[in-house]
Amino acid sequence: MKCPRCQHENPADAVFCQECGSRLEEACPGCGTANRLDAKFCKKCGQAVAVMPPAATAAKFLELRGRLAAAVGDAPSSDRTLREALDLYRAIGATGHAERLARELDA
Repeated sequence: MKCPRCQHENPADAVFCQECGSRLEEACPGCGTANRLDAKFCKKCGQAVAVMPPAATAAKFLELRGRLAAAVGDAPSSDRTLREALDLYRAIGATGHAERLARELDA
């Protein structure tokens, strides 16, 4: 399975990425069964497991964390975290978000 964060190709049974350590499975909110991050429905109970792709959620959380760091005056942490979000936006093909953030960061 390809890691949504770093694009490393991992063995099919991997739970964490061998390159960056990101989680490759997510528990179903209904029954708790582990499902691949790219699954739309649980393989055991059929409940929807992804409203928003996990990588997109991770990128948005990184961006929000970077903005919070800036708000509290931690510019180095803000810059580093926003650049991580930019890399993830690019990796998942979220070009609109990537272009907007790249303009802000002059990247």
